[in-house]
Order: sequence, then C-alpha cells, then structure tokens
Amino acid sequence: MAKTEKKGHRRRAVMLFIDESGISLVPFAAKTWAPKGQTPVLVHPFRRSKLSMISGVTPRGKTYFRLHESAARGLQVRMFLQQILRHLRRKPIMVF
Repeated sequence: MAKTEKKGHRRRAVMLFIDESGISLVPFAAKTWAPKGQTPVLVHPFRRSKLSMISGVTPRGKTYFRLHESAARGLQVRMFLQQILRHLRRKPIMVF
C-alpha cells in the first residue's frame, strides 16, 4: 500500500475522486453530406444551452453526481460536498 492509502486505512476513511465538467448542447459537425456540386448547410438554432456536472467516484465505483444549468461555482460545489457528507458513513479523503 502507498503511504496515503495506509493513512486513509488507519483513519477508516473513504477516498473520493471529484471532478467537474461542462457540457454544451450545440452539435459538433466534423463531416456532413450534400449532393455533388452543392455546399452542405448545417441548420441549428444555436441556443447556447449548457449543463455543468460535478461528480465524485470512490475506488469501489460508488458514484455521486449533481447537475446544474449553469457553471458550477463555489456555492454549487459546497452544496455537492454537503450532499456527499450526508451519504457517507466514513470520513472522506477528497482528491480534486
């Protein structure tokens, strides 16, 4: 075991890997099709809808996540961490 794993084991803690990601709902078009001699046209309303997801995963695969319609800022991260603490039975060691 690595030194940090031993410390977590002694403290009876659970390790939690946390990350945040943004998702854009605008389509990605690398290639498209059109009849020969005609320029292809991509029609999309281009509403800049975005989602933000923050998630945590334990080494055993237990997953926690939270979705937001805007960027995950300090308040959203704090709410997510409070949500995790309510569900965990052991103290967490969080890796961001």
